[in-house]
Amino acid sequence: MNMKLQPLRIPAGWTVNYNTFCDIEATPESVQADMTFLNQDLLQLKHQRSSNLIDLGWTPEGNYEDGAFHLQVYENDFLGKLIHDLRSKDKTVIVEEIERLCRDISG
Repeated sequence: MNMKLQPLRIPAGWTVNYNTFCDIEATPESVQADMTFLNQDLLQLKHQRSSNLIDLGWTPEGNYEDGAFHLQVYENDFLGKLIHDLRSKDKTVIVEEIERLCRDISG
């Protein structure tokens, strides 16, 4: 399955550490066709000025029935304070929240 990356509006000031967040809806059928797009390391962004870290994954990895996108924001890194936590199977909700967080953090 040939998948394109999910388009995202990310303002200046962010570094993309990795991005495998694909423009595909998570459904039982799409997961069965290609389980690799639902992994725990989908997207990681670091804001240069604030040092906030946005992390997106699917947990549990490759499991559609029990899993969901898991979006978290930390101060500095994974050892820092967790300041935002959202789980949803709905990719549109996740995309809108990533874009809102990036705008809000960028100031």
